Amino acid sequence: MKVVVAGAGDLGTYLIDKLTEQKHSVSVIDSNRDLLDRLSRRYDVSTLRGNVLAYDNLNSVKINETDLFIAVTSSEELNLMSAILAKRMGVVRTVARVRHAKLVKHDDVFKFNDLGIDEVISPDSLVADEIEMLLDRQAFSDLIEFEHGKYFVTGLQTTEKDRFIGKTLSTLTPSNPDAFIPFALMRDTKTYLVSADMKIESGDQLYFISQQRGLSTLARMGGARHASSRRVMILGGSRAGIETARRLTENGYQVTIIERNQGFANDLAEYLPEVLVVNGDSREVWLLEEHDIEGMQAVVAATGNPEHNLLACLAAKKYNVPYTVALVQDVYHSQTAHTFGVDALVNKKLIAADYIMRHVKKSSVLGVATISGLDMEVNEFLVKENSLLANDSPFMLSAVKETKIVIGAVIRDNQPLHLSDNLLLKPNDKLIAACHRDLLDYLQKLF
Repeated sequence: MKVVVAGAGDLGTYLIDKLTEQKHSVSVIDSNRDLLDRLSRRYDVSTLRGNVLAYDNLNSVKINETDLFIAVTSSEELNLMSAILAKRMGVVRTVARVRHAKLVKHDDVFKFNDLGIDEVISPDSLVADEIEMLLDRQAFSDLIEFEHGKYFVTGLQTTEKDRFIGKTLSTLTPSNPDAFIPFALMRDTKTYLVSADMKIESGDQLYFISQQRGLSTLARMGGARHASSRRVMILGGSRAGIETARRLTENGYQVTIIERNQGFANDLAEYLPEVLVVNGDSREVWLLEEHDIEGMQAVVAATGNPEHNLLACLAAKKYNVPYTVALVQDVYHSQTAHTFGVDALVNKKLIAADYIMRHVKKSSVLGVATISGLDMEVNEFLVKENSLLANDSPFMLSAVKETKIVIGAVIRDNQPLHLSDNLLLKPNDKLIAACHRDLLDYLQKLF
C-alpha cells in the first residue's frame, strides 16, 4: 500500500515505524527539516519538506496514486484542510487527527465524509473511551473491545492471592472452554507463548481473548473486587483528562480534578460545572488528603508528565485507592509500571495508531489491538471467497499448534461457534486471533 503521512511528530513517527515494518511504501511531508532528516536516517521513506496544503507538494508525492493519506500534524485545521485537498486530488482514503473531541462527537453536523475526510479521530476521545471502559471493568489492566463489546482482549496482572498462581496458561480453561482463551504471558518485559507451559507467578501479566460472559470469570479468578463507590480523582487538566471527566460525569461518576494552573482551573470549573475542580499541585500529599483520596474508587493520572503520572498512581496506592490509571507515552513505561503496582496504563499514541492502522490493513482485517511491550497482536479477519482458509480448518496450521497463532473466536451469522479442530471456515465468517508479530504478514495473506 502507498501511504502519505503529513506530520512527523510523535504520532506520525510511530505510524511510520509501524508502516515500514509492514513493508508499505511511505512518503512523509513536514515543515521541520530536523524531524525529516531523523526519519530518513532511521527508515526507508521518502521525505518532502514543505507545507502539506501546497498543491505542488501533494503533487510531488503523487497523491493521485496514493491509497491512504494520514494527516497528523500539530494543527487540526491543517489536518482537516489537507485531507480535503488530498481527496480532491485523487487519494483513495483520508484520515485526519483533531484535538477537540467535540468535533468527532458532532460529525452529524459537520459531515466530514461529505467533505472528503473518511475518518476523523480525536486521540483524547479514544483515551476517554478506554479509561471509562477500564473503570467499569476494574479487574483488568487492558481491555480492548471487538465486535461491539461481544469480545475483548483483556490483560490481567497476577497477585499472590490469585487462583492463577502455579498453573500454566494451557490449563486455564473455564467450564465453557470458549468463554475465554489465553494467548500470552509477559514476565520481565518478555513475551511467552501458551506452549511455553510456564507456571504463573505473582506479577505476571496474562492476556486473553474473552467473550463478554468470560470477563466475570476472569475477574473472579484474579481476585477482583468491584468498588461500591463511583468517585474518581483526575490529576491534571489535560485534554484527555477533561474529556474523561466529561464522559464520567455523564455516566454518573462523581469527579474531582486537581489542576495546578489557577487560571486554567477556573476555566475548567466553568466548562465542567458538574466536576469539582481544585486548584493545586497533585504532588502535595496534604491536598490529596484534604480532598478525600482515600474515599476514591479510582485515581486517573493524566498530566503531561508520564513519570509524574506513574508516581502519582503509586502514591494513591498508599491510600488504598482500589484502582489507578496512568497516561504514558512510551513502551518502556508500560514494561515497568505494572511491576510497581499501577493497575492500568493508557498510551494515547498507541491507541490512536491502532485506530488509524485499521485503514492500512488489508480489506479482510476488521479490527486490530496492540499492547505495549507485548510481542503479539490481535486481529479480527473477514473470511472471503478467495481466502486461503475458506472451507478449511485454521486449527490445522502448524503455527496454531505451536501457539504462535491463537484462535480466540469464530463468528458466523453473528453467533460464536464452538472452537475445535473440525471447525471449517466459511466465506463471511469472522475470526479473532492473536498472532506473534513475526507471523503477522503470513496470517494476513491467509485471508
